Amino acid sequence: LLCTHLTTKAMVRLTQRVGVAATLWQEVQIKWEKQEVEALALLSIYAQEVQQYRNLASVCTPWECSGLKGDAFATASEIMKDLRKCLLKQEKLIDRMAAIHRSLQVDLDAAQQRQDMQQFDLDSAHQFASASEELIEIYTKEHAVKQAILSDIHSAGDDLTTMYMSAWKEQPFLCTTEGVIARQIISTAASAAAASA
Repeated sequence: LLCTHLTTKAMVRLTQRVGVAATLWQEVQIKWEKQEVEALALLSIYAQEVQQYRNLASVCTPWECSGLKGDAFATASEIMKDLRKCLLKQEKLIDRMAAIHRSLQVDLDAAQQRQDMQQFDLDSAHQFASASEELIEIYTKEHAVKQAILSDIHSAGDDLTTMYMSAWKEQPFLCTTEGVIARQIISTAASAAAASA
C-alpha cells in the first residue's frame, strides 16, 4: 500500500510539473508572437524609411535634400534600435524556454531514478521534454535568421527587403512539421493541465 501511494504521489507530482511547464511554454509562445507582431510592424516602417531615403538620394543633390535625407536616416536608425530591442526580448524568451526545459529535465531524471513511476507517465513526460527541446532549437534558429536579416537589411534592395520581410513574417522554422508537432504536444499538455486544475 505504501509503495502504491508513493507511485501515485510521484505520478501526480510529475503530471503537475509537466502541466506547469506546458503552461509556462504557452505563455512564452504568446509573448514571442506579440514580439513578432511588434517587430514586423517596425521592420515594415524601417523598409519604408530606407526606401524614402533612397528615393531622396536618387532625385536630390546632396545640398538640396540633406535635411530630408538626414531625417529619414535618423528615423530608420531609431527603428533599427527598436528592432534590436525586440530581438533581445526574444533572446530572453529563448533563455526562459531553456530554463523551463532544464527544470522539467531535473524532475524527469529524479522520477526515472525512483523507478516507481508507471512507464506511460514517464513516456508522456519524455515526449513533452523532447518537444520542448525541439522547440528551443527551432526558436533559436528563428532568432538567428532574424539577426541575420537585421545585419543585412540596411544594404538590401527592394526585392531582397521584401524577401526578408516575408521570411520574418512566415517564421519558416516554426512552420516545419517538427515545429507544428512540438507546439501541438505543448498545447495538448497545457490543455490537460488546465482541465485538471
